[in-house]
Amino acid sequence: MRLLLVFLLAACCFLPATVDGASRQAIAEITGLTGEAQRLSDGVDGMVSVARGGMIYPGDEIVVSENGKINLYYMTDGHMFTLYGPAEMRFEKSGEDSVGDDDIISLLRGRLSALIKSLGGVSSGWSLETPSAVVGVRGTRFQLVVSEDGSSMVAVEEGRVYLSGEDGGVELGAGQESEVDMGGGPRRARRYQHGAKELAVRWQLERRKRMVEQAGPRMAQIKRRLKSHEAELRRNQTVINALLSKQVPRQMKAYEDALRAGSKRRASTAAAALKRSLTAARANFLEIQRLKRQGRNAVKTAGYLVGADPALQEEREGVLRGLRNRAKMLGRLEAEAREKFLEIRKRIRARRRLIDAVDKREGR
Repeated sequence: MRLLLVFLLAACCFLPATVDGASRQAIAEITGLTGEAQRLSDGVDGMVSVARGGMIYPGDEIVVSENGKINLYYMTDGHMFTLYGPAEMRFEKSGEDSVGDDDIISLLRGRLSALIKSLGGVSSGWSLETPSAVVGVRGTRFQLVVSEDGSSMVAVEEGRVYLSGEDGGVELGAGQESEVDMGGGPRRARRYQHGAKELAVRWQLERRKRMVEQAGPRMAQIKRRLKSHEAELRRNQTVINALLSKQVPRQMKAYEDALRAGSKRRASTAAAALKRSLTAARANFLEIQRLKRQGRNAVKTAGYLVGADPALQEEREGVLRGLRNRAKMLGRLEAEAREKFLEIRKRIRARRRLIDAVDKREGR
């Protein structure tokens, strides 16, 4: 019975906590810097210049200037990144007490050289997000480039990478590359003839040349994508509301009734059902967080497109208005979900203390 309570507590403890700068745990160290780079932190106004030896925290966004370069050592796993400017990268966490695999890195634009280590001979499952793709890696060395129009290109030097877009994915081995545009799937894997770094630089320059002529269609694509995300968010909201407002309270009552009646079998069945519901709610909540990140990335891309074609400024303002309205809806949803989960966790912990006291009194 105690083990079931531990499982239920674990299922409840996924909501991201709000922490202040003093209590945040650093996740990366700046080991080298050429040119200029700045950091934008959650809850802090304005950009702050960074220097070698500085730390990166969850919620930080790093901006590297034109011709700049920054080297990062990821303290959790020993992974190493080199970010070439102009570039922007954001670091986040998906959970309250999570470390390592729950870290989320988004490359918003620029070129990244990455060395993802295998730990103890076991491949480390890692992923990076871009406005157009998710790059899943398994102990590898690769080049990743994100153009200002949101498209992405990966060239693998060692190991394997799985590149996925909204319309499918492709696995890449050493010596292979692929690219993906916003809203589409990756091109089939193909071998590159020259070095991965040279390929990445050339691809980035070619994309910049095409920016002006493609800025208008790309902005229209972003608007369609955000409209589709709106429908997905509403579906997730409906599922979470049904679980936390109806199904979970009903299962919680069945679980407590079984405990009061002294029926371990009924309590075990009710606890298993409650755990499944909490796991489903967690999955939907994490999907909402993913859609939020994609929305923020879309705003960044819209800003780059305006830089290429100032006539798109009004279109970008429309995108921003839509995202602000969606942010209000998500804020309400997260607050309601947090309140319900904290109440459930409080009740489960109270029940665990009661069982521990009974076990102690009876000498078990």
